Amino acid sequence: MIFMSEEDFRKEVERFFNAKLNEWKLDSFLEVGKTKILTDFTIAPDESGKFLLYAGFLEQDVVIYLKGKHVNLSGDIELFRTDEVKIPFLIAEVKLARNFNIHQLITYSAIASKIRTVFPHCLYFMIIQGKRRFKDISLMRHAKSLEVFDDWDSHKTEISERIRIHLQNLARNSI
Repeated sequence: MIFMSEEDFRKEVERFFNAKLNEWKLDSFLEVGKTKILTDFTIAPDESGKFLLYAGFLEQDVVIYLKGKHVNLSGDIELFRTDEVKIPFLIAEVKLARNFNIHQLITYSAIASKIRTVFPHCLYFMIIQGKRRFKDISLMRHAKSLEVFDDWDSHKTEISERIRIHLQNLARNSI
C-alpha cells in the first residue's frame, strides 16, 4: 500500500479548490495557495525601549483569499517576514488521519479562533484524509472555532457546497 504524504494531500485539496473556483467563475477574483495569514498583534518594547506594534503571521495549508488585494501595514509596526496582509475567506488545514490527534485539534482550534478575531468572515476547516473519528463531545469541547471534516473523499461535495454558499453570502453582503 502506498501512503500519501501530507504535502501531497495538501496539493490535492488545493487543486480541488482551484477547480471549484474555476467552475464557479471566481478564479479571476480569488486565489488558492499555501500562505501566511495575520493572526494577532502584540505591543511590546524594542531593544531601545520604544513600544512597537508587532504583527504575527502563521503559515496556513490551503487558503482562499482575494487575488491581488491586501492591506499594507505601515508606521511603527514590526512585521515578521512580510509587509502585506492577505484577506482570507477560507482556510483549510489538512492532516492525515494516521498522524492526527486530539491535541492537534485543540491547537488548530486556538489558531482558528485567533484568525477569526482578525478576519470574522473567514471559515476555518480541518480536513482529514482517511477516517479519524472523534467523539461528538470531543468535537464540541475542542473544535469550537473550526469545522472538522474527516474522510476527505466522502466529504468533498459537502465541503465544496459549504464553500460555495459561504462565498455567495460574502458577495451578497459586499465583503
